[in-house]
Amino acid sequence: MLPTEALSAESEARPRLRQQQEVALVSVLTSSQTPMITTESVVRRLRSLGGVGFVIGVYALTRLFALAVVVIAGRHQIPLQVNLPVYRSTGAAPGYWTIMTNWDGQWYGDIASHGYPFDLPRDWAGHVTQNAWAFHPLYPLLVAGLMWVTGWSFAFVGPAVSVVLGAVAMVVLFRLVQDALGTTAARMATAFTCTFISAPVLQAAYAESLALLLVCSCLLLLRRRRYAWMAIAIVLLALTRNVVLAMAPVILLHGVVRSRSQADDEFTAHDRLAVGGLAALSVAATGLWPAITSVVTGEASAYTQTSGAWNGGLHLLVGWPLKFLAMTGVLGLVMFLLLLFCLYGLLAGPGARRWGPELWGWAVAYPAYIVLATTFLSSSLRFMLLAFPLSLLAVDLIRSMGSRVVRRCLMGLTVCGGLALQWIWIANFLVISGPAQVLP
Repeated sequence: MLPTEALSAESEARPRLRQQQEVALVSVLTSSQTPMITTESVVRRLRSLGGVGFVIGVYALTRLFALAVVVIAGRHQIPLQVNLPVYRSTGAAPGYWTIMTNWDGQWYGDIASHGYPFDLPRDWAGHVTQNAWAFHPLYPLLVAGLMWVTGWSFAFVGPAVSVVLGAVAMVVLFRLVQDALGTTAARMATAFTCTFISAPVLQAAYAESLALLLVCSCLLLLRRRRYAWMAIAIVLLALTRNVVLAMAPVILLHGVVRSRSQADDEFTAHDRLAVGGLAALSVAATGLWPAITSVVTGEASAYTQTSGAWNGGLHLLVGWPLKFLAMTGVLGLVMFLLLLFCLYGLLAGPGARRWGPELWGWAVAYPAYIVLATTFLSSSLRFMLLAFPLSLLAVDLIRSMGSRVVRRCLMGLTVCGGLALQWIWIANFLVISGPAQVLP
C-alpha cells in the first residue's frame, strides 16, 4: 500500500474509532452499575436550585422594599424618653437600625445585654408588672452570643440575625410546599408570605424569623418522617415562641392519615410510638419555659403572672370574642364569627385537604390556637405570619383560573396589595409616630 493510501485509510478509520469510543462512553455513563448522575437528575437539581434562587430573590426584593418604607416612614418617629415603658431614650427619626428594635425588640435587646431578672418586678399593689420573662430565650441568647463574638451592638446584630433566619425559613417553606403541591404552588406561597402585611417583622429584632423557620422545619420533618430530628425542632420551638402546643393535633393527624394510607410503606409499631411520643412532647414542651421561669424566680406562677401583665390579663377562650364585642358591638362579633365560619368552611373543602395533613393541619390548628389562647391585639397580625398555609387558599383560587392572563393579573394584584398593606403596617404599627402608641 502506498503511503498516501495508508494515510487516507487511517484518516477514514479515526472518525469511526472516535464514534465507537463515544458510544462506549455513553454506554458506561448510562449503565445502572455506574454511580453517575443521570441527565434527568441533573435537570431536576438545576430546577430545584432555580426554585431556591427564586425564593431568595423574592425575599431580598421584599426586604429591600420594607427597608425603604422604614427609612421613609421612620422620619416621623417621635423621641422616646427613658421613663416610658421599656424603650430607651432616643431622638426623633433615629434611623433604620434603631427603628427595627422598636417594641418587643427593646425587650429582646435588654435580655441579650443583661439577661433575665431573678426577682419579678411588682407595682405598689403587689401585682407583677411587665418584664423580660414573657419573652422566650432562644432568639435573644443567639443574638447575645453573636454580640459577644463580634462586639457589635444589638441594634445591628438583632435585625441582621432576623434577616438571615428569615431567608432560611423561606427556603424551608418553599421545600415544604414543593413536596406537597409542586414548584409553582411553592413559588406562589413564598411570594404571598414575603408580601404578607406583617412580613417586615422578618427583618426586625423579633423572634418571628426563628419561629417561622422552626415551624416550617417541624412540618417538613414530619412530612418526611424524620421523627427524631423533629423532636429536637419541637424543643427549640418551645424555647422560641409559645406556639408548640398547636403542633400536637398536627402530629396526631399525620399519624391518623398515615395509619389509613394504602401506601407501600407500613406504619410500623416503632413509627406509631414515635408519632405518639412527638405529640406528647409537644404538649409537655409547652410547659418548658414556664417551668424554667418558676425555678429561676422561685414563683410557681411567674410566667402566667408576667403574661397577664400585658393588656389587662389573660382571657383564654373568650379573648377574641370579648375584644370584638367591646370594639364594634354585637355586629362586630357576628362578623368575626362569620369570618371564622367561612375560613374553616374553605379549609374543609377537598382542595385544601389535598395539601396533606401537615400543611392542612397547621392551617386549622394554629389559627384556632391563636383565637383560643390570646386576645385580639395589634400584635395579632404578627402572630398570623406563622399561619402561612392559609396563603394556599389564594394559591388554589388563582391556579383554578383558566386564563393565564387572569392568573398573572390576580397574582400581581395580590402581591401589590400585600406590599401596600406592609407600608400601612410599618407606618402605623412598627414606627412609633405618636405618644398614644407608647402609653401603658
